[in-house]
Amino acid sequence: MKSRAAVSLVKPARKGMFLKEIFSVTDKIMLDNDDLVRKGVGWVLKEASRKHEQEVKDYLMKWKDLKIRNEITIDDKKYQKYLI
Repeated sequence: MKSRAAVSLVKPARKGMFLKEIFSVTDKIMLDNDDLVRKGVGWVLKEASRKHEQEVKDYLMKWKDLKIRNEITIDDKKYQKYLI
């Protein structure tokens, strides 16, 4: 169910829509241990970054202190550095 929450926002994220809602959903499920949830979070953030690159970078910086690099899966190498 949690992974579907993130994945359901992928299509609007591609269009640059619902950024505030995307961050709200990912805040709630970011630390989930389920692999599919982590992939869903990474996917929706990657898509959101196409239209809102700086906002997504700032959002990821918020999580940097928790060292959650391995907690979410972001396919794009340029965003991994914000989680290290």
